[in-house]
Amino acid sequence: MLYNRQRWVTNRSYLEDFIKCSNFQKSDKVLDVGTGTGAVAKAIASLVNSIVAIDISESMLNIAVQNGDLLNILYQNMDVRKLYFAPETFDKVTARMVFHHILEGRNKAIRECYRVLRKGGILIFSEGVPPDERVKPRYEAIFKLKEPRVTFMPKDIVYLLRLGGFKNIRLRSRWMRNMSVRKWLENSCIDNENLERIIQLHKEGDDHFKQVYNMRVTSNDVYIDWKFIIATGMKPN
Repeated sequence: MLYNRQRWVTNRSYLEDFIKCSNFQKSDKVLDVGTGTGAVAKAIASLVNSIVAIDISESMLNIAVQNGDLLNILYQNMDVRKLYFAPETFDKVTARMVFHHILEGRNKAIRECYRVLRKGGILIFSEGVPPDERVKPRYEAIFKLKEPRVTFMPKDIVYLLRLGGFKNIRLRSRWMRNMSVRKWLENSCIDNENLERIIQLHKEGDDHFKQVYNMRVTSNDVYIDWKFIIATGMKPN
């Protein structure tokens, strides 16, 4: 599965930062939305009581099940915009690199996350973001060639969580350094024409773009630093 070759999916440092922001307890019941191949669920399984890991993609869930035998994880095919759980079922909800895929109904999705959390429960939310507002247009042009997606800035994440009802929202930045653009795209199964166009869009960026991405160009690749935001929000008591 090429998805699991993406550095951000299983990168230990990113997972550890995500976990540190979560304050998991052994009594916690956790909902992991958009679990994909289960990287987050598997990383936190030993820290919590139980996990329901959901994804809209059956093929992703099939891989998650095949690659894990942890008894406290239940995988279910489900859309985060319509969760089949009673209100206040979970102590924590995790959503790592999920919401940029939700082109319609993001507000409903975040409200569903809020609904199923117990009072005092925590949402742990993470997305990749452009390094700053100035490079956002080129960031969007690059991703337009790769996939339909939503571009978040940190302020957009805060707005979304507030819209969902969350309070005490905190953001933490983290970087993944020296990422190969070519490997990222090859593991995304993108066609070769768009792969080369995306690499060229990186090379043609202005000095500011190259500086904020800490860009390094080789004969056939481009290496950049990726920025992520890890956000937490609480459901008030």
